[in-house]
Amino acid sequence: MYVPPYVITHLPIFHLSSTHLVLGQQRFALPRCLALTGEGAPCRPGNAPFNTTLYYLSRDSVDFINVWHDLCPCSFGLVCSRDSGVCELPSFHVNNLLDEDQWEED
Repeated sequence: MYVPPYVITHLPIFHLSSTHLVLGQQRFALPRCLALTGEGAPCRPGNAPFNTTLYYLSRDSVDFINVWHDLCPCSFGLVCSRDSGVCELPSFHVNNLLDEDQWEED
């Protein structure tokens, strides 16, 4: 597969496990390799990787696999808050109360 030189200069051959390819929504955008975002960093709720083919004015095309829209996902162990759009530690709510039907009468 031929990859134009102007694309290669933006993509490292090997990505670290802590980086991902991100593609902006600008015309003729080039994917770039970015680090996972940390706690308090902006994120895009519901963001998921996608596969795409990009076509350039030179009539070259390049297939990309597992590219993210605009922002990288949160680092491992963090979640993207749907309310604030920032990476945060997950909050767990445990309900230890029994329903009335579960109480036993003596």
